Amino acid sequence: MPTRADIRPRITASGIRNEIKYQLELYQGRSWVDKIALRASSDQEIEDYAFLGATPGWREKIGPLLIKRLREYALSIRNRPYESTLGIPAKWIRRDKTDQVNIKIGEHVQGLANHDAVMLSAWIAAGTGSTYGLGFDGQYYFDNDHSWGDSGTIINLLTASQCSYLDVATATKPTAEEVARAVFNVVSYMMSWCDDQGNKLNATAKEFMVMTGLDLAPSFSEAFTNNLVSTGTGTIENPLRSVVALDENIRITLAINPLFSSWTSQFVVFRTDAIFKPLIIQTEVDPIEQVLDENSDHYKLEDEMLFIFKKSGYWGYGAPYYAAHATLS
Repeated sequence: MPTRADIRPRITASGIRNEIKYQLELYQGRSWVDKIALRASSDQEIEDYAFLGATPGWREKIGPLLIKRLREYALSIRNRPYESTLGIPAKWIRRDKTDQVNIKIGEHVQGLANHDAVMLSAWIAAGTGSTYGLGFDGQYYFDNDHSWGDSGTIINLLTASQCSYLDVATATKPTAEEVARAVFNVVSYMMSWCDDQGNKLNATAKEFMVMTGLDLAPSFSEAFTNNLVSTGTGTIENPLRSVVALDENIRITLAINPLFSSWTSQFVVFRTDAIFKPLIIQTEVDPIEQVLDENSDHYKLEDEMLFIFKKSGYWGYGAPYYAAHATLS
């Protein structure tokens, strides 16, 4: 009669590749990454991005054509190599009776698939005084003095000075009502910004994503899910629900990011329905895997199977006028 070990699938390079493919496909669609980041391909060490200004709006034709040409701004992103190599001793594979090796490889692949989210989170968190780099206008990504052409001053580092509803009773423990009003206050403020032609650049925006850390998760989750929200002394109709009811095409979603461990009173709002995006993921080489199995020289010499993952690319700040950082006070 066969034992469990006899009928357990043998770990092979092809089996591992199938596990890798399965985990990557499973991960797709679960992340907020592609809602706020533009994926750009690269074929050289440094890519130069031309940020073109806005196109002109309508005007009454009086006299000759008034030609307005696009302003051009620039940003460079340098590719960097990344790797992750996992070694599994041959004896572990021989003795594995509970599929632990495959489980750990699956967890490893999940972690690799989450790399874009980890790196973008770091860029977002550093946006108020970045050690990663500046935006295309030479300013911090979240700043109080962005300006392009005829835009006037754009502030996307927000406090109660710009959005009065950011002033709450307790910044680290806002009520769900305060969260709902603060979020819509920030969204409304973003709609007031002008492009370099002096036109409202978020006037047609319908979709936004709000992101915060674990500390504010309870209040924000209530504000985004409940029809009635707490005021501290009772409940009222959710102000966010009322706003969306006025325009059924408006969609404001929530992402809780556990990587923002130091955020006790902050949140960010991203516009997600624009053609361009707030952030950039640049890819020179897509993630590739190499498995050195029992047929490899390494395995024969070291009694170890290797799982090698490589990729090349980098991240960068995209359009700061599609993002706002807000601090409750």
